[in-house]
Amino acid sequence: MIRWRLLLLLMLSLPLQAAPRLTLSPGPYRQEQSLQLTVTADGQLPAEALDIKPLFASFVIGQLRWQQDAQRQTTQWLIPLIPRLSGTVSLPALQVANSMTVARRLQVAPPQAATGLAGQAARLQGQLDRDQALVGQPLIYEARIWMHPGVQMASLTAPSLEGANISLLGEDEQTSQLLKGQRILGLLRRYLVVPEVPGQTRLYGAQAQGEELEDAKGLQLRHRPLLLQAPDLDLQVTALPAGAPELVANQVRLTQRWEPAQGPYRQGEPIIRVLTLALEQADPRRLPTLALPQQAGLRSYDDGQQTHVTLQANQLQIKQTLRQALIPVTGGELTLPAIDIPWWDAQHQRLETTSLPAQSFNVLVSPAQVSPQPARTATTHSLGWLLGLLPPLLGLWFWLRYQRRPWPRWLALPWHSLGLILVGQRSDARRQHAQLLIWARWRWPATPPTCIEALPCYPALSAQLDPLLAACFAAPQGQHPWPAGLTWRLLTWHEPASEQHAGFNPGALD
Repeated sequence: MIRWRLLLLLMLSLPLQAAPRLTLSPGPYRQEQSLQLTVTADGQLPAEALDIKPLFASFVIGQLRWQQDAQRQTTQWLIPLIPRLSGTVSLPALQVANSMTVARRLQVAPPQAATGLAGQAARLQGQLDRDQALVGQPLIYEARIWMHPGVQMASLTAPSLEGANISLLGEDEQTSQLLKGQRILGLLRRYLVVPEVPGQTRLYGAQAQGEELEDAKGLQLRHRPLLLQAPDLDLQVTALPAGAPELVANQVRLTQRWEPAQGPYRQGEPIIRVLTLALEQADPRRLPTLALPQQAGLRSYDDGQQTHVTLQANQLQIKQTLRQALIPVTGGELTLPAIDIPWWDAQHQRLETTSLPAQSFNVLVSPAQVSPQPARTATTHSLGWLLGLLPPLLGLWFWLRYQRRPWPRWLALPWHSLGLILVGQRSDARRQHAQLLIWARWRWPATPPTCIEALPCYPALSAQLDPLLAACFAAPQGQHPWPAGLTWRLLTWHEPASEQHAGFNPGALD
């Protein structure tokens, strides 16, 4: 008996741990509008102590926040929710460590008609450009947010579709307008959705999360968590017919041009072939590979490529430009093979082939011996003042290497500008080409060019740069005199003033 009394006194002396508590933000509650669930438990518990999986059946779940109060010895989980259905919605019991919360029931009103904000702080809508697609056929998803200036949007996540590739398309578009005397801010973000698996499926809408600033009786601003979910959309994905190519598009065009545009073409002299591939409503990841011609009597080199993806009249436009340097090594007639691109026409549901016919041209035989060009003279006096810069620049270079520090742009750009001036005194086309690209990467570090055609100054200086581009693919003994005045025009070239984008900062949302 004495033992039982001592055990009872010991149990009464221990602090009682209360069951986890649930707190909901004030109602009324409406379908597709956010509310906040707060779970509070005694003790210092880890974030994973709360199991929120039972909530997914009836609610859209936002980003969970977890915090501990060391003074009160409590742990809180803040969970943004959006009811999926209207009527009586069950808030299930949740497990917190070894305890359970109490289940509750909520009365949720139906959603309001989508007319403006309709009394809401913010609204998110999402739509696809169509509800049917072929495997590999791109869809455009638009997520639009309307919000009052008091809303601070922290993130906007992409929609999700099982078995699909989803990527951001273009830049955000932001607007501001007055509606019934109130300022309404708008944001439009587009995504490229390419389904990969056939069948009836569902695309889950984009989700936005942020905070709404509320005036708490004129005393201070209160931050109320805000969660927005765009409606889910049904999508029918159809498989391609057996044997159909994986490239699906509305239109595919292939053109070419030559530099020089016409002959005579001579043995050992490079010919630049520029191929332009234009596609409409195609997947940028499925572009065909245009291989270099490999045949006897011809050397071929890849001179780089550029791909631009734009949206025009809600149609995806892709333009890819490829440059090929072709050098005949023998004289006579030379024939390049035809290029065929099979693709599936999504508009007319049929197999198509875009082709370039075989191209033939005559190559003149060059003389067996070519007398070397005389070296240019009278250049030492023009470089005398540059030699005075070499000692300090070399000193800085050795100091940076000793310190193992990367080159700062203020030092690297003058150094490579000096190299550009020096290489201009020689007739080695390949050295000129290499030094020009090195200098250009420091001149435009934000968008470093990978080929001469990508230089921002190329449109203005193409007449002087194209011969250099052609000569750099010639035989090693080929010579290319540096055009007079080209170095000065490169070093003093300035971009034309670009138009500033009107509106808001697109980086406001992740």
